[in-house]
Amino acid sequence: MIQDQTLLYRAGALSWMAENYRVLLVEDELHDANLIQRMFGEWPQAQFQVEHCGRLAQAIQRLTVTTFDVVLLDLSLPDSRGLETFEAVQHHAPGVPIVILSGFDDESLALAAVKKGAQDYLVKLLDSDHTMIRAVHYAIERHRAGQVLREREEHLRLLSEQLPCMFWTTDTHLHVTSVYGTAAEVEREMGSHPATSPTDLFDVEEPSALLDAHEEAVAGVSRVLEIHSHDRIYQVVLQPFRQRDGQVTGSIGMALDITTQRHLDIELRVTRKVHDGLRPQSAPHARHFDLAGHSVSASAAGGDYFDYFPIRDGTTGVVVCDVGGHGLGPAMMMCQTRGFLRALAIAHDDPGEMLSRTNAFLSTATNEQRLVALFFAKLNSEERSLTYANAGQRAYLLDGQGESRLLEPTSIPLNVREDEAVPTSEPIVMVPGEMAILYTDGITEAASRSGEQFGVDRMLALINEYQTRPAKDIIDLLFANVRDFSLSGRQEDDMTAVLIKST
Repeated sequence: MIQDQTLLYRAGALSWMAENYRVLLVEDELHDANLIQRMFGEWPQAQFQVEHCGRLAQAIQRLTVTTFDVVLLDLSLPDSRGLETFEAVQHHAPGVPIVILSGFDDESLALAAVKKGAQDYLVKLLDSDHTMIRAVHYAIERHRAGQVLREREEHLRLLSEQLPCMFWTTDTHLHVTSVYGTAAEVEREMGSHPATSPTDLFDVEEPSALLDAHEEAVAGVSRVLEIHSHDRIYQVVLQPFRQRDGQVTGSIGMALDITTQRHLDIELRVTRKVHDGLRPQSAPHARHFDLAGHSVSASAAGGDYFDYFPIRDGTTGVVVCDVGGHGLGPAMMMCQTRGFLRALAIAHDDPGEMLSRTNAFLSTATNEQRLVALFFAKLNSEERSLTYANAGQRAYLLDGQGESRLLEPTSIPLNVREDEAVPTSEPIVMVPGEMAILYTDGITEAASRSGEQFGVDRMLALINEYQTRPAKDIIDLLFANVRDFSLSGRQEDDMTAVLIKST
């Protein structure tokens, strides 16, 4: 062993580092200890601080209070002999490399010490000063390199255990060579039996597709497939396992559990179907008014909605609502708001009173802390008037001559304060050609690739430009322009708009 390492050192494979090394020398022969200390002290290529102990008990005491880079250990001490000496030092200093010193050449003892974790074994009378010092330096650096490797392996192990997936490798004959991943995933799929084939990793009725995909990976082609195993659904990615020279020596597989995602996709599809079913299929006939609306959700289940419904006194209710957030929560609150307003319209006819009651309902009957911005317009065909209650939603009145004014909010959004009363505006008589645009901020805040927003001014200018067209045409043109404006961007919010046009 020493001879092989000496050749390695002479070949220049190990470079000296400009640093100090702390060495604990455990040697009961004072003459030998003095020679070794002088030898390390005179070495020109590194600085060694050598501390000497003559007994095992003394060495253990020093190891408990001082940090050393290496231990030079004589196995024959007054208070301990043989491998028991090594085991005692290793027990008290498990992170310190140990080089065995002995005055006799016992190969079996050397092998036993190395097998138990010793970095090296030196014979005091046979090995030169040069060999001993370099062996110590090698032991220190090899131990440090091993520590780095162990830390990296531990990092990889923790990473593989915490990722919700399983990894494996095969050789070119499709024999599984390793499996990594969360303990739960591996145990669920493999049980207590080690896998020898990719088909052992998953309980699939038709294993041919999995084997074919592995064969393609071994042939150099990557594959992605979905498999069902037990009650789980996995997305499996297979790639060729290439060496540095490009040679394919097997395959690498990764299986990601997508069961929850698939179930959520189904729920979202059902929710979207219900959500779409709640949207008005057409505008009601309201004498002296032309109505049109449209809504586009940013996700499968949005919080925006618009609605038309009859009110008890024969007038028509028009609502545009924006529930804060995206996903199932806002969609459910939107459905609750819609249903409650429609029920109130059977027995009530004041927009402000209906929104006040809706606010109390949302504040007490739901646990969702979401703002509900809502504009409720009441259209009276006999008076050609619009009366509204506005809980923090945006709307404008356009006079048909290029001028517009904001229909001011009459209260804060719903679901903020339980006792919030929402006032109703005075009636606004709409002459032919006047229009009211009710919209959510997804319209005006739609952004182009450069980050510019569509904006209120652009929206109002477009409506004025096409004011002679039917309400549905204007709404269609508005959404088409927003879509073209943000064609390179991603829709970040739900978009809803209703146009009320006096005829």
